[in-house]
Amino acid sequence: MSEPQAIGINDVRRAVHEALAECFPDIPVADEVQAGPAPPYFVVRLLESGHVQELDRRFLRQYPFVIEYVDPDATDDDRYDAADRLSDGSAIFAVWGDDPTVSDPVNGTPE
Repeated sequence: MSEPQAIGINDVRRAVHEALAECFPDIPVADEVQAGPAPPYFVVRLLESGHVQELDRRFLRQYPFVIEYVDPDATDDDRYDAADRLSDGSAIFAVWGDDPTVSDPVNGTPE
């Protein structure tokens, strides 16, 4: 049995949701295309995740997500503007995991 992970898929998914909410506070975020929220909205979906053994018991895990902007009334300019804002806002975002003593998850520094 493997050891518990400090950061899991749900931690990454929540961080993506939070980054979207911060960049686009007026646009809802969903986990799948829905009939519920009226466009515009974002859909966040996990693609196929994987891991590769690197050294001994060390693994590199990959959690690729797709972020889809849903707005049938948007022009190409609107979509590209949203993509630019998303790229700027999601360059670095916090993924906390299960360790409450870590205040800087990128560098792993304690509080």
